[in-house]
Amino acid sequence: GEQFMVNLIISPILYHDTITGFRGIAIDISKRVKLEQDLLFRDKLLHAITLSTQELLKTEALETSLAAALEILGKAIDVDRVYFFTNNLDAQNTVQSVSQKTGWYKEGTASDFYSSDHQNVPASAIKLFLDPLKNHKPFIASTASLEKSLTKQLLLKQKTKSILILPIFVREVFLGFISFDDCRKERLWSTTERDLLKVFATSVAETIERKEAEKESKLLYDNLIEDLNMAQKIQTYILPPWYKKQHPFMFSSNYLPWEKIGG
Repeated sequence: GEQFMVNLIISPILYHDTITGFRGIAIDISKRVKLEQDLLFRDKLLHAITLSTQELLKTEALETSLAAALEILGKAIDVDRVYFFTNNLDAQNTVQSVSQKTGWYKEGTASDFYSSDHQNVPASAIKLFLDPLKNHKPFIASTASLEKSLTKQLLLKQKTKSILILPIFVREVFLGFISFDDCRKERLWSTTERDLLKVFATSVAETIERKEAEKESKLLYDNLIEDLNMAQKIQTYILPPWYKKQHPFMFSSNYLPWEKIGG
């Protein structure tokens, strides 16, 4: 009762120059067609990841650039929502809660996408997928197959039928995660999707790390300039300004150290 793709070769059966029937060979090509479709999808996804990664480099505002990148990626893999959450950590880098920072959703999918319910969500409420994420493992599941838990209740409330979540680690610290939600079907995520989306998650982590390094460098530079300015000011006290009147002349002096290095 199943339908499948075939390559059909047919030739006529002739009798006294009259076609009396046909003979043919049908070859099952469903595997070949699926392979071709998988290759086309892989190329499409690779292109989307390239464009998404470029978006991450366009602006200093991470949330703005990430939202644009997630839109490209969400449309390419045909999901309904893509979330980016950051973890609220304690002094030991243990996750206490999570908060949504940005994301993308298909029009008409979720009116409460930026709901207050997505801010400061306790770690205990999403323990089901936080446990594998903090061990550098993705979380992939259909909501219906999950065990009864707070996590399942939250996903059901969001009308999520299947989900793929990838962790974001920066300098070995579990900083957050990206969630891809399908609200229409219980999706079977392919190995290609998982591997290529993991590449994108790595790009996000590298972008965050680079921006943090840039902030640290700028802070270091600003502190250095402040110290040099202070050193210059202190050095002016070595030869303070003075004024002397000796008729019919007036003498005055002012000492200006050379730029930022004194002398």
